[in-house]
Amino acid sequence: MNLILREKRKKGSNSSVRVGSLKVINHCLSTDKVGDQILDLCCNKFIEILGLRVLMPIFMKPTSIIGSKKDLNLVDEVEEHCLSVILALLKNSKTELKRRVLHKFVELDFEKTDRLIELHFKYSERLIKCDSLIKKERAQKLINDETINEEEFFMRRLTDGGLFTLQIIDHIILLVCSLYDDFMESTNDKSDQNSSSSNVTNKETVKSRIMKLINLHATTSVNHYKFIKNIMKNLANERDEDEKQKLLELIEEF
Repeated sequence: MNLILREKRKKGSNSSVRVGSLKVINHCLSTDKVGDQILDLCCNKFIEILGLRVLMPIFMKPTSIIGSKKDLNLVDEVEEHCLSVILALLKNSKTELKRRVLHKFVELDFEKTDRLIELHFKYSERLIKCDSLIKKERAQKLINDETINEEEFFMRRLTDGGLFTLQIIDHIILLVCSLYDDFMESTNDKSDQNSSSSNVTNKETVKSRIMKLINLHATTSVNHYKFIKNIMKNLANERDEDEKQKLLELIEEF
């Protein structure tokens, strides 16, 4: 699958084979069975065979593997697959390999972090619009004394509203911030032992970059810092106790 993704798409081609390959990789690496040894091995192997060199360019430019730039639904699908794979790698790969994933969000002046926040704004705006429509529909149903199907509304939020993808994005945001802090602590410990090491403590952090980007949207009516936390708190309440506790710890750190 990785080799198929490496193949350059011919100009004008409408083939979706590369999107299919990405979907297969997502299926292999994305699961709720955290701690599954086979899943861990697959995530480690993907990084070891330089899968990030293929995945990250697609993450930055989803249209690079699809036949039509006008197919917005397919763009959303590619974004979802990329994000799901990145989340799986951050959750399940071993520490030294997680650092390679994290490095992608730091290199080239944090361009991957910028892209991540760009996607957060895209899908949060979609969810807010969807919630507004649902609110109006709920009010109208109450006026007409009609039955309200909350499950149907929730499914609309997940799909049409982009909530599912937004949950993945915000989970990644919390993880990269937490992992970067751990990475910096490890780096600082080594720098204490080697005074010739570069002074990394003065460099911009992932979280400071994220907060700067969020603050650029401070003029809007949405506090995206609180918005991210609320999205993740709601997700935590849907998970089992172990996963819930991990998410709550990430939220507290953020």
